[in-house]
Amino acid sequence: MIYLDDLNRDCSVREFWFFQIHPSDKEFINEFRGMSFYVFRERIMQELIDGSFGVGVHEGDIPETYTFLLNNDEYIGLFRIRHDADGLLNGTKGNIDFYIIPEARHKGYASYGLRLAIGKLLD
Repeated sequence: MIYLDDLNRDCSVREFWFFQIHPSDKEFINEFRGMSFYVFRERIMQELIDGSFGVGVHEGDIPETYTFLLNNDEYIGLFRIRHDADGLLNGTKGNIDFYIIPEARHKGYASYGLRLAIGKLLD
């Protein structure tokens, strides 16, 4: 089963390792690689979770949700959904950035994940 799962404390170890294993490349800027698990779990995760609800988001910034694409509980991608309820992105509902791990590319995961992410954005 393929599904999206938002960044959450219950999965913090697996989500931390997703960021540690996958370096930045031309499609993915990984700003969390190399940080300690403690900093990731206690500071970064809380900021990202709060930010998905608009908490702590600076004026002019757009709330965003980090959500992982999983296939049978295997992490195969990351989608960053930016919710634009205020129309700051040219009147759109928002935008979606995504990263699919190299070994899962060209298998339809990006298309499927985008359909799921669009549904989440429009909810």
